[in-house]
Amino acid sequence: MRYPKKLSKRADEILAARRQTAQERHRSAMAALNEQHPEINAAGRELARLYAQRARASLTHDQDTSEMEEAIRAAQSRRAAALAAAGVTEADLEPAYTCPLCRDRGVKEGGQMCECRQVILNQLVYEQLCDVSPARECSFENFELRYYDEKLRPIMRKVVESSQRYIREFGGQNQSLLFTGAPGLGKTHLSLAIAEGWPRRPPGYVCVRSAPDGSTGAGEIP
Repeated sequence: MRYPKKLSKRADEILAARRQTAQERHRSAMAALNEQHPEINAAGRELARLYAQRARASLTHDQDTSEMEEAIRAAQSRRAAALAAAGVTEADLEPAYTCPLCRDRGVKEGGQMCECRQVILNQLVYEQLCDVSPARECSFENFELRYYDEKLRPIMRKVVESSQRYIREFGGQNQSLLFTGAPGLGKTHLSLAIAEGWPRRPPGYVCVRSAPDGSTGAGEIP
C-alpha cells in the first residue's frame, strides 16, 4: 500500500537516526575496547591477514595450505580467548541496531519493506488520527462495562473480546468490522481502541469511519 510522502519521509528519517545512533555508539564502544584490550584488535588483524593469504593461495591451487589452516585455527583460538577474558561476545562487536533484520534501513534483503518500517508508519498514521480524534483517550482498558445494564453487559463484553481478538489475530484475510447501534453505546470508543492497538501490527493501518446512520467501523486500508 502507499502512504503519504510526508509520512514515508518521516519514517525514513526515524530509521536513519536510529542507524546513525547505533553506528556512533558502536564506534565509541570499539574505540574504548581497543584502548582497554588491544590484544583483541591485534588478533583480528592477524586473522584478516591469514584469511587474505588463504584466499590468494586458493587461486593458485598448487600450494599446500595445511599449515596455513592450522595457523588460522590457532589465531581463532587466541582471539576467542582474548574476547572471553575481556567478557566480550561476537555480538558485542557489531552495532546494536534497533532492528537486526534490516539493520535500521527499513528494507530487507530482496527489497521487501521491513516490519520495523511498517510499524513506524502505523504509529505515524495513528498519531495523525489522534490529532483529529480523542484516540488516546479511548482504549480497551478504560472501556467501562459497568455503565451498561445487566441485560446488555454480557453482550458488550463479547463485543469487546471480539474487538481485542480482531487485533490479536489480524491477518491479511481479515475483513473490516462494523459497529451498529444507538448513540452512546461505545461504537466510536471501540473503533479508536482498535486503532490504538494497530501501530504494533505490521500488516497495514487502520481506518475509522462514521457513517450518517451513526454506525462506526474499523479496518485495514489495503
